[in-house]
Amino acid sequence: MVIVRGRNYRPQDIEEAVEGCHEAVRPGCCAAFSTDANGGTTTTAAAAGECQGELLVVVAEVRNAEASWYRRLFHHHLPRWKKDEYTAICQAICRTVQTQVGLLVARVILLAPRTIPKTTSGFITRKRIKAELTDGQLKGIVFQYQNDHSASGSMQQQPHPASGGDDGGVCDTHEASAPSVPTDGGEVASVNVNQPH
Repeated sequence: MVIVRGRNYRPQDIEEAVEGCHEAVRPGCCAAFSTDANGGTTTTAAAAGECQGELLVVVAEVRNAEASWYRRLFHHHLPRWKKDEYTAICQAICRTVQTQVGLLVARVILLAPRTIPKTTSGFITRKRIKAELTDGQLKGIVFQYQNDHSASGSMQQQPHPASGGDDGGVCDTHEASAPSVPTDGGEVASVNVNQPH
């Protein structure tokens, strides 16, 4: 249980909201936790993005763009979502968490299917996910979406380097090379999570 400004939050509540916000998010394959403003993980499992020194991070697996059972079973290299589709997924996550839980998501990391760290029993391991993200070892990252925490509260989105910049192409599964969102020289689009999309 996490207490923020006198209120308690459970990471499970955030994760449940995320799982139901968009059809691309894979059920049972997301984690919510907090990091400090410098990118290191805090001791809490989830915290308000607006809380001083703590930022809410959501890591979630997304389905392949073509998700028929036949292609998932027999094809190993399926098309990924396009950049604007990844952005829409992240926006849906931010809006839903803010609306249902009342917290501002500072950063969203989308992973390829079956890449999020789990225990042998199939349970999400938040501690391991946080550690791998901080150390730049989290595998399967296909897209990252980060809040710059500006006065306007706008959100900035950038693809992982594997997406090939802002050419509108598809994103390939790629391992993380750094815990922060990389700059690939592509155009950065700004959106406001408080506005309907």
